[in-house]
Amino acid sequence: MTRVWIALWALATLVSGAAAAEETVRPGTSFKDCEHCPEMVALPAGSFEMGSTAEETTLAEVRADAAEREQPKHRVTFAKPFAIGKYEVTLAEYRAFVDATNRPDPDRCITWTESENTWGEVDGASWQNAGFYQGEDHPVGCLDLIDVRDYSAWLSEVTGHRYRVPSEAEWEYAARGGTAMIQTWGDTMEHMCRFANASDLTRADVHKGVRDTPTRFFECRDGFVYTAPVGSFPPNAYGLYDMVGNIWEWVEDCFIIGYDGAPSDGSIRYDENNCDRLIVRGGGWYARNWFMRPAGRSREHPDYRSTTLGLRVVRDLD
Repeated sequence: MTRVWIALWALATLVSGAAAAEETVRPGTSFKDCEHCPEMVALPAGSFEMGSTAEETTLAEVRADAAEREQPKHRVTFAKPFAIGKYEVTLAEYRAFVDATNRPDPDRCITWTESENTWGEVDGASWQNAGFYQGEDHPVGCLDLIDVRDYSAWLSEVTGHRYRVPSEAEWEYAARGGTAMIQTWGDTMEHMCRFANASDLTRADVHKGVRDTPTRFFECRDGFVYTAPVGSFPPNAYGLYDMVGNIWEWVEDCFIIGYDGAPSDGSIRYDENNCDRLIVRGGGWYARNWFMRPAGRSREHPDYRSTTLGLRVVRDLD
């Protein structure tokens, strides 16, 4: 029955959605392939410098072992345009997938427990029960790698277009928004709370954080303890929201320290002998200062589920 429902919805949306997308693939324009699909933004083909310099990691107070993940800086060229989510995938968008496929919720997820003032794996926590308030327009979390791949495959099935988890290079290209600065708003780590939902003093007050811990909190207030509704902060030059901050985002690349030997064409970096963890990008409401940059990188095991980790999808342009 579920597949019948999906097929009927696909038939109803495919013609109008595909036609709309074909008319809006010009770089900078946005489109939706179906009512419950994420809004996408078409990005141009082109090149950029991926990674960071020693000067940047020093300014951002990046720990030495994390700094080496971002270097050497190298040029990546995209021969074709592609589209990426204007926002992080929301609860409402993920709910449409769960409802259509009768997907069971996970039985546990790592979340912050205010009563104990610490992190832990909580029974019954899930993408719709994060342990703190989330509206339907908040970014969905508690998704592991299988969840995000299955969601992308479902979008592909109902629209007839190829949706997928981004490559790391696609993600950083989008996050930089055509700029080459430390942040899209300048070569500075200042003004974070004006531009992103970060680990700030708003969170420190509620979580009884240690204010003097280096790199733990930005000395400003963004008004959110946990996730914020997507689009609450200004977009980058490509019209993309929350590329830095709010919630971490999965990408498909294996975690390999440093960029020696990394692809120059924007493709996924895969090593079957060294892929027990994958890259996650973007930082979030709990992230340390040094992750809150387009160049920042971290990594997680494929079965990791946390209220701090979600998704932004990519769609190939036909």
